[in-house]
Amino acid sequence: MNGCEIIKCPYYRDNICINEAEYIDGNDGEPCCPFNPNAILKTEINFTYLMQPSKRYTFEQPKLKQWVELWCRGKVLNLFAGKVRLNVDEARNDIDLSMNADYYWDAFQFVANWKGKKFDTVILDPPYTYRKAKELYNNHLMGQLPRLKNKLLSILNDKARVISLGYDSVGMSTKRGFKKIAICLVCHSGDSKDTIALVEQRIKNTTLNLL
Repeated sequence: MNGCEIIKCPYYRDNICINEAEYIDGNDGEPCCPFNPNAILKTEINFTYLMQPSKRYTFEQPKLKQWVELWCRGKVLNLFAGKVRLNVDEARNDIDLSMNADYYWDAFQFVANWKGKKFDTVILDPPYTYRKAKELYNNHLMGQLPRLKNKLLSILNDKARVISLGYDSVGMSTKRGFKKIAICLVCHSGDSKDTIALVEQRIKNTTLNLL
């Protein structure tokens, strides 16, 4: 006998829950009954479409900058900070000593060595292409991004958000305990590729290979 049978839930019939469409388990993101103590309301992903001329630095695009700021919560780590400060409570890291940053570490080394308070939001805006790495980061290539994402888990609060920018919508993914809650597609016109900005909410504390 499972928990649904024990409490005689009216929505559990013939060994099937008939009322799980609108709720997910806050621990694993799986569909569940609203009577589950971990149940949270499932919502559609918030979608925004912007038209914004491409700029050398991501947050020189005012519409995109504002969108990212609106989705930030609490203490924010901008791991590839670049030139433009955001209007949030921001800790800024950039490997380029000429940038307007608070710390000048390799991104992975920053995360691995961080001893301060955990962050409520992390912004991941690495160079998307080899060309961008050459132009903006003096040929410092961002390799093994999955390894960096794994390590990020150790410096995030339980309900933290991660905002990822790039040419895909993979993000932190469910295997790291995250749920996608918002996406912004930025059209730069001409033959420029669109930028995809993704917001994910941590719903489950997961640890992966952090080496």
